Amino acid sequence: MNLHVVTMLLLLGQPGCVGPDFLPPSLEVWTGPSYREIQARPDALEALDALFQELERTGNRPVVISGFRSYERQVELHDRDPKWTESPGCSQHQLGSAFDIGWMGYGLRSPHDHELWALLKELSSDYGFDVTYDGAENIPAEPWHLNYVGDQTK
Repeated sequence: MNLHVVTMLLLLGQPGCVGPDFLPPSLEVWTGPSYREIQARPDALEALDALFQELERTGNRPVVISGFRSYERQVELHDRDPKWTESPGCSQHQLGSAFDIGWMGYGLRSPHDHELWALLKELSSDYGFDVTYDGAENIPAEPWHLNYVGDQTK
């Protein structure tokens, strides 16, 4: 878990993970490309929109696969595949700040993955995002997973 998430959780009075009743203070619906309704924090959505505009200008076709997840949804996903999902309450998705990004028409597995993932890594910090899971610390790499941390220079 990155420092911004831990700091946010500590500010919320949480010991490192959030409980089943936690909801971000505000969630809005993403109006950009996605396969289903995606919700997230408004500040994260605004930054994601700017990032998507940049990606689209370079000829990429990004799509949001996942955004906010409730505790209950994280339980379902973690029970199904614990290798690729955080424990319930410990997922950045439950904070409303994380997104999984794919290529329109393919999802997370496309012939364009490496190109898109390289661009996400290169551009994400310019828009306040962190590619959280880079393969370090014995955690599988998830180059499609972005977490909004905001402008770290403020």
